[in-house]
Amino acid sequence: MLLYYCITFFVIYELIEFGVRKFNKSYNWIAQPYKMVAANTALIVLVFLPLNYIAVELNFGSFPERYSRSQIYFLKLNNLFTALLILLYINSKYFFSSWEKSVIKTQEISKQQVKQELLALKNQINPHFLFNNLNTLTHLVSEQKPEAEAYILELSNIYRYLLDEKKADLVAIEKELSMLHSLLYLLKIKHGENIQFTYHETDFKNFKIATFTLQLLLENAVKHNVITREDKLYIEMYMEESYMVIKNNVLKKPNNVYSSGIGLDNIISRYKLLSKNNVLIEESEAHFIVKIPVITHESTYS
Repeated sequence: MLLYYCITFFVIYELIEFGVRKFNKSYNWIAQPYKMVAANTALIVLVFLPLNYIAVELNFGSFPERYSRSQIYFLKLNNLFTALLILLYINSKYFFSSWEKSVIKTQEISKQQVKQELLALKNQINPHFLFNNLNTLTHLVSEQKPEAEAYILELSNIYRYLLDEKKADLVAIEKELSMLHSLLYLLKIKHGENIQFTYHETDFKNFKIATFTLQLLLENAVKHNVITREDKLYIEMYMEESYMVIKNNVLKKPNNVYSSGIGLDNIISRYKLLSKNNVLIEESEAHFIVKIPVITHESTYS
């Protein structure tokens, strides 16, 4: 009898596995669960039960003196119970396989969407930056000022940085600070000593920020504030726990100042994709403060 149970188990397993494998080529537990339930039900009712009945009757029904009807009924029921357990086991394997593939596919789609959003946001920056500096460069060249050559050199350094880091979502703070030196030179040419920027470079090490963050923050401060000999713009950058802080005094321009919509919105949108922590903004009559989350590892697309 032990041999019978072993052979029966093997035959039932192969039958069920063959049927479920066929179903999974046409349907999917994640996308089409009702069709999978219907197909499995049909496999048991229309295929297994008739075959089970015929097989048991042929093997045991012909020997009524040895096997009673209750014993035969028990064998049929035992085979059905075995088939249902095997069906559950095999379908669970296919279900978890489908679920895993679905999760991976969803993550890949999500990652690609995030990359496309980041690329679209970064593509806003280059034309905006170039437009802001062409007027100053035109003025220097037309007046044949000696600063024009140095201005072009520093502008080319910044644009080289923009091109080099265009595909990067994050950049080491050391690289961004290197670009900052050239950017500050351009601002000094335009505004002279009327703009003052202070920071301790040794405080900014071993972390990453979203590319072009400092550029946009400086441009934002310059764009929204009056800068004159009487009203100097003071910008300070320092570390505060897990944030890099950029703080400037407020010298607001008139309300009708044109805004391109690029700048802070761009930074905030990118950090929502790159970091679990949000960009923090604090504004008062005296100061405008932006706190940028520090990223200490290759951040996550969530």
